[in-house]
Amino acid sequence: MELDLRSIPPAGGHAQAYRAFRDLGVGEPLMLIADRDLAELRGQFERDFPRSFSWRDLESGPALWRVELLKTARTALPQIVGNTRALAAAATDATEVRWKIEVADRDLDSNLIAIAPEGEIAAHAGPGIDVLMIVVDGQGGVSTEIDEVAVEAGDLVWLPKHSRRAIRAGSAGLRYLTVHSHKTGLQITRP
Repeated sequence: MELDLRSIPPAGGHAQAYRAFRDLGVGEPLMLIADRDLAELRGQFERDFPRSFSWRDLESGPALWRVELLKTARTALPQIVGNTRALAAAATDATEVRWKIEVADRDLDSNLIAIAPEGEIAAHAGPGIDVLMIVVDGQGGVSTEIDEVAVEAGDLVWLPKHSRRAIRAGSAGLRYLTVHSHKTGLQITRP
């Protein structure tokens, strides 16, 4: 199979390359032809499909780039995407997302949130999906609409969809991992 990306803007070309790659059988090659360096596309493949492909540069510019992309596994393969111990160990004086899944083609979201000592995430209604909160370091509390649940490292907390919550860190701060289905962004659809 051959995909000519010369007349396609990079973002659209990358989406077409992903679709074509998914349609390949194991051992099938995809020939990519472009008028630009495909290093960014290769980086995206390494992030999203590690060990599931081989990449062979056949021609490397300056006017034409040709690459043979060979599918080596039916699906994306399991991979280590982060280390909660290392992420939780880093000190913080702010409330911030410390890590998130960067893989583009996924059905799962996960974020490591760090809350500074005595800091908090204000009361809010959760999204329309259930969230699993895994406390990896520190302690604090999850305020609900009627009480507060004390949490500490090791706790697994279920946050039901639409539930009202505020999250407060104790004196040592709080770091927790959220796991939930992938939320898609706003999309324009026909009425």
